[in-house]
Amino acid sequence: MKEGKGISEASPRIGIFWVVGGKLIVVAVPLTEGESYGDYIVFGPGHHKVWDDLQLRGQVPRDCEFEEFPRGRVRYDPRDGTFLLLADACILRNKSMVRQIMKEMHLQGGITEIDRDSHYRCSECLNRTNGENNGSDEE
Repeated sequence: MKEGKGISEASPRIGIFWVVGGKLIVVAVPLTEGESYGDYIVFGPGHHKVWDDLQLRGQVPRDCEFEEFPRGRVRYDPRDGTFLLLADACILRNKSMVRQIMKEMHLQGGITEIDRDSHYRCSECLNRTNGENNGSDEE
């Protein structure tokens, strides 16, 4: 979702994203178009709704669910003027991908915190965790 050159292109954005087959997919809006959610300004539509729309447009695999791929979101905290980039551990391990997300969302390092969130665990991470927790209860 690119915009033409201009002031709004450089404005910080909030939104959601996935990495599908190594490709970054970002759906975002300028901060001024965000919605209040508690103390934060967020991108309104959730991953599930946006994924369905992306599937209908043929931009993501139709035979996969939204939570199968690494994903995350960016929200804004107007109380201290910071952005929070929350993402799957698979994304956060890839510093180049984090830089790409920051660039796509027009975020600056000094006002952007980066962290993991338990909601954002792709099927690979879940399988790795479940594999570590598998005991001898299956025979």
